Amino acid sequence: MADISFHGPITLILDCFSSSHQKPFYRMVNFGGHSKAVRASLNAGNAEQLYLVHYNDLKAFLFQAHDDDIAVKRIEFSKQWQDALREASLDLQEALQEVWQRVFVATHDMAAARGAPPGTALQHYLDIAGSAAATELRTRMTVLHTAASTNFESLRKLVKKFDKHHPDAALSTTLLPILYASHVFSCQAMLEGSIQLMRTLIHQTADDDDAEDEPHFLPLSRMDSEAGHDIQVESRMHELDWLRRLVSTIPASKIGRLVAHRGFHHIQDRNDKRPLENSLAAYELAWTSGIHLCECDVALTKDEKLVLAHDEDFQRLALDSKSEYSSRRVQDLTFKELISLPLKSGLRCPLLIDVLRSAHAISETSKLIIEIKPGNCEAASALARLLWRHPELCSCVEMVMSFDAYTMHRLRAEFTAYQVAESIHVPTHRSTMSFQSTVTYDHFGTMTPPYAFTPRCSSPNASPPQLPPRPPSHSHHHSLSFGNLDYAAVGLSLSHTNLSHLTLPDAHPDENGAFSEPSNPQQPPRRLRTIPKLMLLTVASEPKKPCELCVSVEDLSPIAGWLQSDHGSLDGVYLQFQKEMKTTAGASALHDLSQRYAVGVWGYSGKDPDDWETFHWLVEQGNVSYVNSDLPGNFRKEIVKARSSIR
Repeated sequence: MADISFHGPITLILDCFSSSHQKPFYRMVNFGGHSKAVRASLNAGNAEQLYLVHYNDLKAFLFQAHDDDIAVKRIEFSKQWQDALREASLDLQEALQEVWQRVFVATHDMAAARGAPPGTALQHYLDIAGSAAATELRTRMTVLHTAASTNFESLRKLVKKFDKHHPDAALSTTLLPILYASHVFSCQAMLEGSIQLMRTLIHQTADDDDAEDEPHFLPLSRMDSEAGHDIQVESRMHELDWLRRLVSTIPASKIGRLVAHRGFHHIQDRNDKRPLENSLAAYELAWTSGIHLCECDVALTKDEKLVLAHDEDFQRLALDSKSEYSSRRVQDLTFKELISLPLKSGLRCPLLIDVLRSAHAISETSKLIIEIKPGNCEAASALARLLWRHPELCSCVEMVMSFDAYTMHRLRAEFTAYQVAESIHVPTHRSTMSFQSTVTYDHFGTMTPPYAFTPRCSSPNASPPQLPPRPPSHSHHHSLSFGNLDYAAVGLSLSHTNLSHLTLPDAHPDENGAFSEPSNPQQPPRRLRTIPKLMLLTVASEPKKPCELCVSVEDLSPIAGWLQSDHGSLDGVYLQFQKEMKTTAGASALHDLSQRYAVGVWGYSGKDPDDWETFHWLVEQGNVSYVNSDLPGNFRKEIVKARSSIR
């Protein structure tokens, strides 16, 4: 029987993989650090602090000296564990009651809302309160889902660890039934269904209503795309000329290993010299000048748009640093609010999809390396949805990376789930099967478990009515869309399914990205898309954040354990620069590591060496695949900048 664990919207596929091995689909690394990052993210700036299980404290108790009386330890651990579950359940119940209280108070004058099932109540709330209030409600539900899923995973993993270290006093048969019958577990599916429904009802997609799709955004989009080509400032012309001459001196075999950190930007944010970091112009100038790879940081806005942003807020880069929006976290702002927050360049922060479309238009070698901030599983999931809805943009992402190993292993699981769904030819037509026997893909491409309510549908066994139609998309790109998925049609079941017989595509096929499939005379051949490399960022000194992992080039042995999961592995590691890397022994260690994994090196701006000699050594002697650079003016001393006539 499959291990049924709803950790998010891709759970059904994940659980099917675990059925034959009696193990979770993926083994998370440094979950304690991840839970701390989630705690900081959820509670920052919020007066109401959501309860999160103190995972590290319970784990520390679990690993106390083994000479303790195991019977006493079992009783005490069980008590602390159940106290944590009780606290998490009560906190979640109170928060959910507040959510539904908000809905029914707003709709109390509507006769149709009396006794309404959840889905109908949410639709009435949208009609009465408007899309802004509905977005606030959906955001609150997302926060509650994150807390519930983190608490569930914390408690499940603690039981697993206890049983592993004390097999003669195992607690799974006692505690896991309590966990799986709790609000912490059962409310996740309800929240997922509600969030999906709210997205549909208010016509929100993670990427369709971007700057190119909404007419009132066109002027800003036009300015953004022209910024790198039409500005006639002499100093910037000299910078661009220097970049092109620099690229021309780098051998073709090495230019693909140089990564422009945050694009072609000025590290002191001088907009008169170069474009701002993480701006569309910074990437377009780099790619059109011959740079292949650019690194960026992404954040998820309140209305679920992926934008480019390094800091938590835009106070450092805002044109008006005193603006009410400049000091607010990006995740607390809608994209339209960010539109009203121009940066020092006079332009807005770009949407990720706009940057990817530029890369797609410029050349096949123009690619992004995307960093996900720690504790931000929502941004990682949004990225997976975006790439699966826009398969033509998958090839524009070279790699996704994060300091958070939990987030990266989960992203690997999400991509694999999408590949499974595609490899077994998920039907694209809308199913007429009962809602209870279907799984749906929302318009983000996210798979969600069955949920027993829809608007105007009071019976869980009745076929759901059609949801309000989505507004037409103005995108010129075609994406694979999925309708409702019948379990029986593809062999998925809550009780038993073994997908081990499926031949899944490799993560990185031939250079054309094409997968071969058996031909079907009744159906044109399909090409399964590639997925980006997935890599783990590490530090070389004392971690500043709880989820960061520290490793020295003198001992790289821990890396294999961090990258490996029960059913797969991350593709590589992005190491912080260490001076030992420029020794023969250090280069040899990097070279050995590169025979097993993709290897990248990053460094601090102004602190670590950023020049041609360091880059050449790491690539030639260490066989490093990716080397970050801010492309400083002295990167290659023989490439001298033209003297400016501007004083």
